[in-house]
Parts: sequence; structure tokens; C-alpha cells
Amino acid sequence: FADTAVSSRRFGVLLAARVSAATAVSQAQFGYAPGASVVAVEANSTHRFTRLGAGGLSLPPNGELDFRLWNLAPVERNGWALLGEVAHKWVGVSPARVTAVDASSSGGMEVAVRGAAGERVTMSFAPPCAGPCAAGGQPEATVSVACELPASGRALVRAPEGASPCAAL
Repeated sequence: FADTAVSSRRFGVLLAARVSAATAVSQAQFGYAPGASVVAVEANSTHRFTRLGAGGLSLPPNGELDFRLWNLAPVERNGWALLGEVAHKWVGVSPARVTAVDASSSGGMEVAVRGAAGERVTMSFAPPCAGPCAAGGQPEATVSVACELPASGRALVRAPEGASPCAAL
């Protein structure tokens, strides 16, 4: 498990290879506080995410070549979680790309990103529960927001997509 911090939030990546028997990894084993709300997205199905329950992340048996790569993210108080660039990169959230995360605005998330002018950046998010939702339940759909970086190479990506999902910084 490798982790990184952006705006005092802990994001991580878990490579699961050569898992001999089904096993579960708890939030505490990832270094999250007991009872923390955490979501995970697997690299082969980046359009779906799973809310970790009390049993943690379930890892099925696998070999060396059918490994699983999971990105983990904390759930904000408003129910949103930043998954980052999971649809295009192994590591979804990196401080090289994501410079700030804010979940205090208008019930969504704002993510400051940087890169090359004209580069297209797609950020994925885990939205709040829209109805009954249980940790450890069925995978749910992610929300993705694409943004073309302006000449400054810096932008603010917003979820949910509103009138302006991408603003130059």
C-alpha cells in the first residue's frame, strides 16, 4: 500500500498480486481511523466504486498476472469522494497533478489541478448515496468531469458538473 496526502486527505493505492485465498483488508490496515468512510475503485472497472464496510476491502484470490490495483479515497462529510484520474492512470490522486481539494462548497467538490496548457484532465468522483446505500454493498457508478487546461496550466474541476465544471486558475 502506497499513500499520499493532498489538502490533509489521505489517498492510497494497493497492488494485490499472488493473493492465495480470499481475504479482507480493513481501513485500519490502510492507516485510516476506525470507522472512517472510505471508497475503493479497481483499475479494471474504473467506472464503478465500492464503499468499504466494517469488513474492509475484499480481495479475491489471484496470481501474478491477474493482479488487482485498487485506489482508495476518503469520503467527505458531504458524501463525495475524489477518485482522481483512475480512468487513465494507475495512481488516481497525485500531488503532482492535484494541488488542493475542497468539499465545503455547495454540496460538491472542487479540485485544483495542474498540468500542461491544453492538456485534457478527467477527474472521477464517488458521489453521495442517492438512496439506500450500504458500505460493502454493490459497486456504484462514478461521476467523471473532463477539463481542458487553460494557458496557465491550472484549473478548478467541480463535481457535480454544474454550469461551469472547469474554471481557469
